[in-house]
Amino acid sequence: IRVWDLDRLPGVLEWRTDAGTERTAVALAPDGGTLAWAGGQGGTIHVLRPGQGSAPLCIDGHGAVVEALGFTADGLRLASADRDGTVVLRDAATGRPLRSWRTGRTFARGLAWAPDGERLAVGGFDGRIAILRADRDEPEREWQAHAGPVFTLAFAPDGSLASGGADWRARVWRPGAVRPSAEWRHGEWVAAVAFTPDGGLLATGSADLLIRLGSPDGAPRVPMRQSHGHWVTCLDFLDGGRVLVSGGNDEALRFWDCPSGEELASLSLHLGPVQSLAVARDGRKLLVGCPEVVRLLDLGAAFDRIAGARQAAR
Repeated sequence: IRVWDLDRLPGVLEWRTDAGTERTAVALAPDGGTLAWAGGQGGTIHVLRPGQGSAPLCIDGHGAVVEALGFTADGLRLASADRDGTVVLRDAATGRPLRSWRTGRTFARGLAWAPDGERLAVGGFDGRIAILRADRDEPEREWQAHAGPVFTLAFAPDGSLASGGADWRARVWRPGAVRPSAEWRHGEWVAAVAFTPDGGLLATGSADLLIRLGSPDGAPRVPMRQSHGHWVTCLDFLDGGRVLVSGGNDEALRFWDCPSGEELASLSLHLGPVQSLAVARDGRKLLVGCPEVVRLLDLGAAFDRIAGARQAAR
């Protein structure tokens, strides 16, 4: 169903980041009302409520590149992880630090909040995953999850955790387990993992240019055809899990129908590699991070057209 004209999207907002930044991390509060991005060597985090007409709140809380950001489910707190292995939890409205952790490793990359909003998972370049509690200074637990750097993490509603690493594997961990309940293999490092809102589907994206999709309890389906012209760097689910969006180093966003895996549309951003993305709870707002630009897309009208086309097809 190809009904989108994505080059003329309504509701597009854009902000410039630090010129030449090597990584832009983004986060979007679940209600879509607050966004955050970080880029550049100084580790500055910018927090903004679009439509309020004010300049972003600038938080200088890291001395190294911020690799990952994540809001809690209520949007009131923001966690960030940097290349020095520091993780900081802040009040999202004021930027005031609430707690910080030194992970003891040189790199903290993947970051994901558990459904309870009180625990977060952080992955390191040593292949370990740490579970941190918002009310404790020490990790709740940690374990060796991969044979190389952990690049990406995502929680399912039941508390299961998906991880992707440089060892070409995506793994699913049941709550409290230190052995994976499922493992998917790619042909290169796994840069992105995501669950549908109901946890029924898992998607993984890799530097092998492929996206895999399937039940987290079993093997993935036959992979989609070559998904991007370069590494798949990030992905997430939109529109209640009916659409998968992926970003790549080919400077494009691609949209896929779930569960068929058919491509719905693509959008060439021409803003440099797509380095990160974040989705609001309603699955209709999409925040995209590129080396010099952060862009917020409102996909509501496009999804309404797709729903109409699906209904007509029935």
